Amino acid sequence: MKIHVFPFSSENDTMSRVIFIYLILFICLPIYSHDERNEVPGVYKNPDEVIEDTAGREASEDTDKEIQNLKKSLDSYYSQFVEGKRTWHERNSQEIFKNQSINQTRLLMRDINSEFSESGRLRDSLILFQIHAKLGVLYSKKYRADSGKDPYSRQKAIEHYLNSFRYRDLSSSENSFLYEKNWREIRDDSAVSARKLHTSNKQAYETAKKDFIQKKQELYRNKAKLARDFAFSENTYSSANPSIQIRNTAESIDREMANLEKELEEKKLAYEESYKNNYLPYKESKDKENADVLFRLAGLVRELEEESLQVRKQRTQIPIPRDPRFIFDSTRERDFPAYRQILHLAHRFEPSNKQILFALADEHRMAGKTKEAADYFESYISTVCKENLKKQWETLEEKDKKDTMQRNLIGVQFQNNTSIEENLDKQESIILYRAAEEYLKNLDDTGKEYLKKAFLYTAMLRSQLKQNVKAAYYYERYLERETDEEKKTAWEYYLGNFYFEKIGDRHKSVAYFQTWLSKKENEQTDDKKDLKAYLDRNIQLFHAYAALDTYSIYTHIPPEERSHTFSSLENIKQEDINNLYHIEKAYRIIINLEELLYKEKQEESQLKSQFLAEKKKLLPKTDDNALLEYHKYKTKLQDLQERIKTIQTTYKSLKQIELLFRFAELEADKRNFHLASEIYREIINKGNELEISHARENLESIEKTLQDGRIRELSRLY
Repeated sequence: MKIHVFPFSSENDTMSRVIFIYLILFICLPIYSHDERNEVPGVYKNPDEVIEDTAGREASEDTDKEIQNLKKSLDSYYSQFVEGKRTWHERNSQEIFKNQSINQTRLLMRDINSEFSESGRLRDSLILFQIHAKLGVLYSKKYRADSGKDPYSRQKAIEHYLNSFRYRDLSSSENSFLYEKNWREIRDDSAVSARKLHTSNKQAYETAKKDFIQKKQELYRNKAKLARDFAFSENTYSSANPSIQIRNTAESIDREMANLEKELEEKKLAYEESYKNNYLPYKESKDKENADVLFRLAGLVRELEEESLQVRKQRTQIPIPRDPRFIFDSTRERDFPAYRQILHLAHRFEPSNKQILFALADEHRMAGKTKEAADYFESYISTVCKENLKKQWETLEEKDKKDTMQRNLIGVQFQNNTSIEENLDKQESIILYRAAEEYLKNLDDTGKEYLKKAFLYTAMLRSQLKQNVKAAYYYERYLERETDEEKKTAWEYYLGNFYFEKIGDRHKSVAYFQTWLSKKENEQTDDKKDLKAYLDRNIQLFHAYAALDTYSIYTHIPPEERSHTFSSLENIKQEDINNLYHIEKAYRIIINLEELLYKEKQEESQLKSQFLAEKKKLLPKTDDNALLEYHKYKTKLQDLQERIKTIQTTYKSLKQIELLFRFAELEADKRNFHLASEIYREIINKGNELEISHARENLESIEKTLQDGRIRELSRLY
């Protein structure tokens, strides 16, 4: 037995089926869209007729009470749509339902009419949108007040945020602004009058355009006719000559066309003024509301994604066989795609929203999307700068505006007849910051903190992208805004090393290293108390001294001013470090680490002897005290070995062979051949095959020079 969806007995009656479908579409198209149906007057009321205006009512400080008040407002509207009333309305408004399956047709119409917009919008209702959005804010506030202990409040907040968009037309187009059906829910008289004014201006402009085209064509036809008449007229100077009359008529036509153009231009200017003053504020306000609701929703969705992530983590910790599809991927630990997609949508509505821009940039950064994150952080910086430049623009006198802004933007020429917004939108973030730098000092503490983070993150991301010049610029901007002296000092060293290693700008590198050395050179650290701090400081000092010595080569400082004339390396070890030059100080760092490593190995040797002695005591019998001492020495020995490994790693990380080659060459230039020979012998003991080969070759050249007195050129490896 076959069940027919359509009420016809024959399976082949295709034409009848098609007619039936078209009949339903023609008669029943607006029936089932929940709210937007062919309403019988008095059966269903609009939101503005049922929900009272709460603009004048003072909001309750009690969140629960305010939620109940808003729920009552919603219930007064939704209570109309009970099943009995709805069925009665459908049967009485559409006769076709009396003889057909109501449920079948209702489902068909629901599928047809449910595609109003991307959000599944039911109707465009400003009142319902605002109430649902406010309920979402209140439930979210309640959830935060409970420190996240009430998941029901978060669930209701998300529900109301989503429901608000089911009553929202997201287009913000000019046609939706002028749609009279939506005016009835606007309770602000000034907003309604603005729409009416814009409607009249637009209609007047459209009418004027049509009239202008018609009259212009008519005048052109008349003018063409006059031109033909003029061609056949006689060429005389008599006042009765037809050609003179034709000329006068043609001039009057030209004047009439000029008047028409002037009238059209006036209508156009009135429309553009209305567009700017009436429609654009509406569009900006509506887009801002949409972006705000989406941003709040995104925050709640991210929390859900984080909780889901924690569940996935816990699932991977269960020590039982499991489906490999559920194994946690640690690379996606900080990637929240749903949160990011909602932020993208919010950004489309309000591209200049600083909160959304920073959140988007930070999310892309944590998700590993380096280029996108850097671009969004730069957009955030540009937005902050443009906002402050616009504020400054408003305070300037009209005659000084363009000149002042041009001076601040250092040669960037403004285009005439364009607004400040259009000109600023064309500038890069670096130029905008340069112009707005003075005004950004007036930001509040939160704004300064976010801007500082944006500079730091942008610099780090640009550095990852190998865009080192841009990265250095943003590092410097961050350093200017850093107030913590300890962090500032650390970043001064980092920037000195960054300019030296990544960019090759030795002038800036030396400036940062000198600033850092003035603060850290005489600082004392104890390797026994904090080995890591001691080693880090020695590495930093070595790099700073080596960079300063390299800079002295490029600035052509004489060899006599780069090092003292010592007879041997032992003399350098005994000299006060404050009296040494940079290259000698760097060498002293190497010596200090070698001495520390030697001392630790001596201690290891002694400790190992004691450990073996305690181990021998346990061979004949097991004694508790001896066993305790054995474990004690074993732990000490393991700790000491780890300490030695750390020192060795640090010692090997120094570019000491490169420094020794430069040191030996410097001493050879000063004719201090005995010290140069000693340095080359040290390279032979420490270097690899290539370094040893070059050191031996130079050592032989020096020995020959000492024998015959003829100066030979030394080979360079670094």
